[in-house]
Amino acid sequence: MHPEQAEDQVALIRSVIERTTRFTGLPGAACLVAGGLAIAASGTASALGANFSYNGRHALLAAIWGATALIGAVQVVVLSILSARKRGHPAWSSLARRVVVATLPGIYVGAALTEFARRSGRLDALPALWCLAYGASLLGLGLYAGWKANVAGVLFLAAGTLSFLGVLPGGNLLMAVAFGGLHVLLGILILKGPAHAPEDSLD
Repeated sequence: MHPEQAEDQVALIRSVIERTTRFTGLPGAACLVAGGLAIAASGTASALGANFSYNGRHALLAAIWGATALIGAVQVVVLSILSARKRGHPAWSSLARRVVVATLPGIYVGAALTEFARRSGRLDALPALWCLAYGASLLGLGLYAGWKANVAGVLFLAAGTLSFLGVLPGGNLLMAVAFGGLHVLLGILILKGPAHAPEDSLD
């Protein structure tokens, strides 16, 4: 085998490996919907006086953001399944399972910190804590999904950190900027992927 042929074979093998270990199952539309839901929830909560302050109608606040999180998660799953079927790929592949495992630690930390904030009366810290936990989860996704998820993860971490430092506001406004705006940004990045890649690719 000539050196040129060997190089071609190595390049082909590398390309196959990258395709089988790169997760492209997150549709850009799902991110746009998630961002829209977060912006709508933030506006609704603020209009109804449900906020993260000491006397901020916390039961209503929990109902609004709990419903938003549930609807957002369901639509991501549904649109991801539809996207996988459209491309002829299994929705629950071994790669998809690895992606879920990679994102779970950040989600678990967010849930644990939520309960800690509730017990300690520090609900005002929740938006920043959620940004940090979700950013860590997105970085886990980025191990398989590529730089776009990593960029979003870093921006979520930055938003949470800057809020704690007092540079960015907290509360519903932070939720709108981070979970609304950054999801929209991620959706746009996915949809504006390379022309040769599927629209919902994160490559």
